[in-house]
Amino acid sequence: VTAVPDANYHFVDWSDASTDNPRTDVNVMADINVTANFAIDTYDLTVSTTAGGTITVPGTSPVTVDHGVATTITAVADAGYTFTGWTVVSGTGVAIAAPASLSTTATLTAGDAEVQANFVLGVIYSDDFNDATLDPAIWTFVDPLSDGGYTLSGTCTADALINISVPAGVEHQVWTDGIVADGGRISRTRHGQVSVDGRV
Repeated sequence: VTAVPDANYHFVDWSDASTDNPRTDVNVMADINVTANFAIDTYDLTVSTTAGGTITVPGTSPVTVDHGVATTITAVADAGYTFTGWTVVSGTGVAIAAPASLSTTATLTAGDAEVQANFVLGVIYSDDFNDATLDPAIWTFVDPLSDGGYTLSGTCTADALINISVPAGVEHQVWTDGIVADGGRISRTRHGQVSVDGRV
């Protein structure tokens, strides 16, 4: 008698504890009733991180996971670091539900795998410029001579740009680190956080 598992399952044993498959019963003097036991395939999921972060879920790594079952993975950033996303380090058939989220799930369907939380030193501010004007929660437009302007192009694309313009024939000084006064300089945009080097 041969027990054949469904896809993504494997044979474990028979109900009489025999692990022979196929099995052969000899000298049978009475009816025999046995049940084949199967279990879902399992894999080892390793969850790692680059410098600048810590894995909080799962509590240990690697962790054994069932085929096709979403497993929660969670990372936290250390002070002064920014999370940039989850990536698959090794393995195939790995699905990360929300790679840009600190807490998400990973699903394995083809064997052992490793996923990694990635961090970079510093704080990253991002804007896809999906509006016709700058988001005041992120940007401040500084116009010392009140003669500048800006337009946005390529909104919602990787090529999004801020185009700053000033009139010809008027002298505008270039911004220099260490100079606080705004008077006479060219228009610029900058992050609302004064400690962030995000000026354009």
